[in-house]
Amino acid sequence: MTTPAKYVAALSACIGIVVFVIAPLDGLDVVSSRVLGLTVIVVSLWVTGIVSPALPTIILFLVVMLFGLAPASVTFSGFSAGAAWLTFTGIIFGLAIHRTGLGDRLARVLLQRFGQSYAGAIVGTVLAGFVFCFLMPSSMGRCAILIPLVIALADALGLSEGRRGRIGLIMAAVFSTVMSGYSILPAGIPTVVMAGAAESLFGIVLHFAPYMLLHFPVTGVMTLLSITALSLILFKDRVDHAAVPEIDIRPWTAQERRLTVILVAVLALWTTDFLHGVSPAWIGLSGAIVCVLPYVGAIDAEAMAKDCDYTPWIFTVGIISLGSVIAASGLAPSIGSTIFAFTDFEPGSDGKNFATMIAVYSAIAGVTTTAGVAPLLTPMANDIATIAGWPILTVLMAHTIGQYVILYPYQIPPILTGALLGRISLLNTTLMGLCWSVIYLAVIAPLSFVWWRWLGMFS
Repeated sequence: MTTPAKYVAALSACIGIVVFVIAPLDGLDVVSSRVLGLTVIVVSLWVTGIVSPALPTIILFLVVMLFGLAPASVTFSGFSAGAAWLTFTGIIFGLAIHRTGLGDRLARVLLQRFGQSYAGAIVGTVLAGFVFCFLMPSSMGRCAILIPLVIALADALGLSEGRRGRIGLIMAAVFSTVMSGYSILPAGIPTVVMAGAAESLFGIVLHFAPYMLLHFPVTGVMTLLSITALSLILFKDRVDHAAVPEIDIRPWTAQERRLTVILVAVLALWTTDFLHGVSPAWIGLSGAIVCVLPYVGAIDAEAMAKDCDYTPWIFTVGIISLGSVIAASGLAPSIGSTIFAFTDFEPGSDGKNFATMIAVYSAIAGVTTTAGVAPLLTPMANDIATIAGWPILTVLMAHTIGQYVILYPYQIPPILTGALLGRISLLNTTLMGLCWSVIYLAVIAPLSFVWWRWLGMFS
């Protein structure tokens, strides 16, 4: 952990403690003031990463219950949200994909098909990152599996460390698997957390197919095309075709075949949830259970007990629970009024409201990272809907459009993690992020607005 992060965490924690102790603040009651102080402490610990993400969640539970800031049903509401169990599902699937070697196989098949030239390798890498979005809800997990495979491909193509082509391949892998994941409901923690908060606070359950219809045809497709073009232009390189070796594809194992059947079944049920109405979380959890069944699944139960890192699950539970506590305390309307003072939502001005939502999300994410936006912004969805004259579902969906803006790598933790795994400099990562954000704001966001209007989202 870097020294600046320690200083930021310590300063933020001190501010939170002071706010908690001197409660009530002007304009807030005692409970709201203490929840505000606790939020500053917990979010700062999450954002800086100075401790395990699970610890702030435990602190949240303890302080809320100890001081009676919310009832137990609200405090632990994250455990009842489908989004938390979707994250749990991702942990099991991620382990199964890694242990069976299926992830390695899928990546190698795509990279073998497109990897005979630098341009082909970029296209294959982007497609591999996109395909992984359907297999693993966690962006971190996708980066952890995909980046080592892309590094191996770069080595095979003669793109040694420091070569622009190597940087381009890794940037293509990271940005494609993170950014395109925002257009797929279970493929990004910020989206999953927002979905969980929407279910917990408003009783709104988001479904896979309608969500993808709204986000993928324009934003998702343009994202893949833009990332491919940026990787080729910013990090232009070439490889010696004669030096490219054949990538050996080993025979299928029984575990790989069983896991493939499970994942295909889960994906089929996810994409048809508008027909059967079952939440993606419970479909995924069912698949995860099958994965560890003796003589049926792809991994043994011992691996689930010993090799799974459940920290992302606890983190997601904490994020959702914090949003519920903020809403129950009455703090959300106070924060909302402060944000509204600097914004100008106006009924009937859909384009202006659309741009304002992007700006609000980006401003909050610049301080808390994308993971910290949902607990603060989702509880205000009803107020924003009233002021903007939108359905509340549209406001919830509009949270997602701000996730694509990246001003610096720390804003989106999986981007930073992927770059670090690939040993890419902060300068190159920032360059890629800024160029991408310009394209998104100038081209993709306006086209998305037109698509949303055509679908009738603002009426």
